[in-house]
Amino acid sequence: MLFVMNKENANKVMELWKSVNVTESPIKKQLQLEIIHQIAAAFAMGQYYFMVFSFKNLQFDYVDANVKNVLGIDSKDFNLEFFFKRVHPEDLEKLHLKEDTARNFLYEKLTPDEIPFYKVVYLLRLKDSTGNYKTILHQSRAINVSDDGKIQQVLTVHSDVTFLDIPFNHKISFISQEKPNYFAIEKEGKYLFEENSFKNLFTIKEVEIIRLIAEGKTYNQIAELLFRSPSTISFHKKSIFRKSECKNAAQLIAKCVREGVI
Repeated sequence: MLFVMNKENANKVMELWKSVNVTESPIKKQLQLEIIHQIAAAFAMGQYYFMVFSFKNLQFDYVDANVKNVLGIDSKDFNLEFFFKRVHPEDLEKLHLKEDTARNFLYEKLTPDEIPFYKVVYLLRLKDSTGNYKTILHQSRAINVSDDGKIQQVLTVHSDVTFLDIPFNHKISFISQEKPNYFAIEKEGKYLFEENSFKNLFTIKEVEIIRLIAEGKTYNQIAELLFRSPSTISFHKKSIFRKSECKNAAQLIAKCVREGVI
């Protein structure tokens, strides 16, 4: 019975993808794989893998071999049916609603030219080869949009954030470095959009410090790079953790990635 329910939820997602991305003006060229690697690396944190998904044929055009290190699965075995079977049943039940919310945001709140500026971010639990669920930071961004404004290919990056012990929720964030950020939280069976003010909590100097923390710099190294005293950096650190409500650097980085601060 559980398998039937999961298959029904997967089919809902497939039917949604089929219906919203049909185009009469197909893409004119493919992005080079080297460029895709660079984009994926810029998204990622910790252990990660990435995929290029085509809405034209509802298949993965490319799956990064590093999926083996994260989930213990060979990239050649990672197809869409396999993916749906690995998603936690609760998350799969919500996936149609999440993807429909993403469709609504990208197609109804943005112009076609704005679509590539945003990435869609949410948490997802995937079962690895040992049968354990890993918490995955899911980030996806359109990398090919047709002339009539339909998404043809998306780059999806999955980062393993299990070790961060992040409280799991079904919130969706819509992140852009150039434009306002938004998030959506489920209320009474639907997602409601709100502008995300989290990134505005920090000063320019604090964001710079967070970026350096994410690069693995120690606080003494940060002080040297910013020509500040260790005590000044310590003051900023306390302010950053108070505003972010994070307990450690790992949680801070994960939250700032998810909310578009860095």
